[in-house]
Amino acid sequence: RACGAARPSAWLSFCPLGHMTRIGHLIEQLRTRSDVGVIDQSQSWLVSITKGRDLICEVTVPHDVLEWFASVKHRRDKTELWSDWMDYSGYDDSPREKLEVEMAGDILAFIDRVSTVEHLLPLKIYEPVA
Repeated sequence: RACGAARPSAWLSFCPLGHMTRIGHLIEQLRTRSDVGVIDQSQSWLVSITKGRDLICEVTVPHDVLEWFASVKHRRDKTELWSDWMDYSGYDDSPREKLEVEMAGDILAFIDRVSTVEHLLPLKIYEPVA
């Protein structure tokens, strides 16, 4: 049996057979970085990247859905300046495991890009690899 069904305890990010999902591995990897913060929420993880004194980029990764959301906000009043999202299900018959690997790679590429750019805006959620 393949991993990919709903997890019994979603924030742990394990499939029913006890294997950690690719998204779970990514979240655990992000927890070790000093340039991002990870907060466990009831239905998702919230990854935050502080940009200077004024801006914060937040990436929301749901526990059980193959999609993710990104936004840039003013830190002081939480005014949203930019947002976008990506989803991975329903476009073809790709197995969930393949979609999780693709999604994890896209999230990591986005977070790496946001962490290293000096000027955050304008921002694209996805940039093809050159």
